[in-house]
Amino acid sequence: EKYLTEINIITKYSPFKTEQEIHEQFDKIDGESGTLVIVYHMMLLDNGDPELDVTADPVDILMANVDKDDDSVPPEKRSFRAYTAVLYIEPRMKIYINGNKVCTRRLASCLYKPKMYKYSSNRFKTRSEKEATKAFHEAQIAEEKARDAESKARDLQNKVGPVAPKDQRVALRQAQAQAEILRNDADLKKEIAETKKRSLKEPKVLNFVFGMNIEKRRLDGMFIYNCSRLIRMYECVGPQTEGGVNCSGVLGFVDVPYLVLEPTHNKQNFADAKEYRHLLRAMGDYLVQYWKDVGIAQQGVTKFWENFGYLSPNWKDNPSEDPKFKRKRAMQLPLTIQCDQCLKWRTLPFSASNINKEFPETWN
Repeated sequence: EKYLTEINIITKYSPFKTEQEIHEQFDKIDGESGTLVIVYHMMLLDNGDPELDVTADPVDILMANVDKDDDSVPPEKRSFRAYTAVLYIEPRMKIYINGNKVCTRRLASCLYKPKMYKYSSNRFKTRSEKEATKAFHEAQIAEEKARDAESKARDLQNKVGPVAPKDQRVALRQAQAQAEILRNDADLKKEIAETKKRSLKEPKVLNFVFGMNIEKRRLDGMFIYNCSRLIRMYECVGPQTEGGVNCSGVLGFVDVPYLVLEPTHNKQNFADAKEYRHLLRAMGDYLVQYWKDVGIAQQGVTKFWENFGYLSPNWKDNPSEDPKFKRKRAMQLPLTIQCDQCLKWRTLPFSASNINKEFPETWN
């Protein structure tokens, strides 16, 4: 009955009108497990076109209202393929769009002169306080249940004599066993509540990673992940918000635990705006430190970028495609490829033949 109810709901609200059509969708999953995402009932723009363009590129899904020639829009904000490539900070899964595999990227391997800074703060308390309050409430409920069960077990023990019938002795043992289980559960939840209460006083430690984006310097800012899943990207912080060349061209990322910041239900922002702004301010401060540590200002910003082929005075222009500049950029960035079988990442030694080379989807 439950199965039929679920099938009726799916056929009523999905594009598939029969049970057979639903089962046929599972055949599209290559392998023993996986998830098939089907997009339908898309919102329409003012001109009547869907907000997602699924016809312009047979291997991608594009934002329909974004000009593909507009360099001010990062590729991850107009291409679903580019977005899913950086969706996870340490990709450990295969993603296919229209049957074509996505070549995922590790941001840490795309940066020149990457540096990591440990940041410790007591400011991120909102989520921890909620978790501590929840744990304390659960411990109280568990304690009440344990006391009630222990009281019932004692009362039953007083009523049952040494020569009581077998069924009464069985009931007593069951009551005592249930009381013991509930007591252990109450003690465990009490310990968890005390641990979370103590953790409120402990500083939260985050790892900020910064590096130069020598492939496309106009794409800079911070990538904010939550439990390895991308939430915000290209967030300009510190001097980057001023529009000058100071700290421009720097990409950074941080993986924020759930207990530090909680994302919104759609995974596009964070629930606590105040603490999120504090995080961005902290990243801005460390960005300034990174800029000093790499010494770009000392050697000259213009000279630094000219070394990698940025010869145009227009900051948004792409670097030169001259072979000597392409080779120099390639030599400074490790070539990392994900094994198709074990999904681990491999770093390949530099080779001129690998510059602009497209590796097969099933590399291993």
